[in-house]
Amino acid sequence: MFNEEDARDMVNLSHPKSRPLIKKRGLNPEIIDAIKLFYERDDVSRISPNMRDCRSFPNPVTGTKEIKQIRFLMYKLSDVHKMFVKHSQSDENGRNAQVGLAKFCSLRPPHVKLVNSTPLAQCQCIYHNNFILCCKAINQNLPEFPTYGEQLKRLLLCENPTKECWFRSCPKCVDAKKVLANILRKSGKKAGSVAMWIQWKKDNDRFQKCLEEGTLKSLISHFLEILPDFLKHSYVKRSQAKAFESDNEDVPRSNGTIASLQFDFAENFKCEAQEEVQPAHWNQASV
Repeated sequence: MFNEEDARDMVNLSHPKSRPLIKKRGLNPEIIDAIKLFYERDDVSRISPNMRDCRSFPNPVTGTKEIKQIRFLMYKLSDVHKMFVKHSQSDENGRNAQVGLAKFCSLRPPHVKLVNSTPLAQCQCIYHNNFILCCKAINQNLPEFPTYGEQLKRLLLCENPTKECWFRSCPKCVDAKKVLANILRKSGKKAGSVAMWIQWKKDNDRFQKCLEEGTLKSLISHFLEILPDFLKHSYVKRSQAKAFESDNEDVPRSNGTIASLQFDFAENFKCEAQEEVQPAHWNQASV
């Protein structure tokens, strides 16, 4: 027979104590706004110049429709998340945002599209394109070498690069030649092995992609040759983008007295003549 103590133990087993409810703390609204604004930065996503990409999207808070210009991310979401965490750690307002990747991805504004949604990219920078093509070619032969992006930046520059780092006059920055020599030695590949890479070059008065053939040593030499000009160009581009971002931040604080306008003068027109002869038709000038 069970005594009273055994009966109480059985009751306690059949009715376990309920755990206290733990309320999950939501993100600070300021951090949520900071994440959405970070997605719209010009060094994170690029705005579409197409007039058809100006569409209406519902506001997640008010539900009202707002006119937004579609933007396309320039990096993977995981890379954008790392950039935001690093940016928040150096925030002047002391806002060190602790947000996970899943939550960060869920806060992406609907008008900011992923990288794989980017349409045909044209009128790109020849400095960046040739440098990226060269990095991809090295990565195909030496997988330890990063293709492009923040990983390559961390490999060649200081943690917080200054102007001296970008202009290759910093004594603390690593020697790119030694870095590549070390990667080549670890890979076990020979410097004389065959390598191929693609570059944009002017041929017959037209720029087109040209297939270059040579050795792995000549590919590395080509990379070291174009690296200084590319780093200087990147510094100028980043400085201009930072100044443009600073100007845009002044707009909401101006109470309507300042407007930020961006114009695109890249459209070309062909000059055609009435009763034009056939040879001139295929050799029209653009203005």
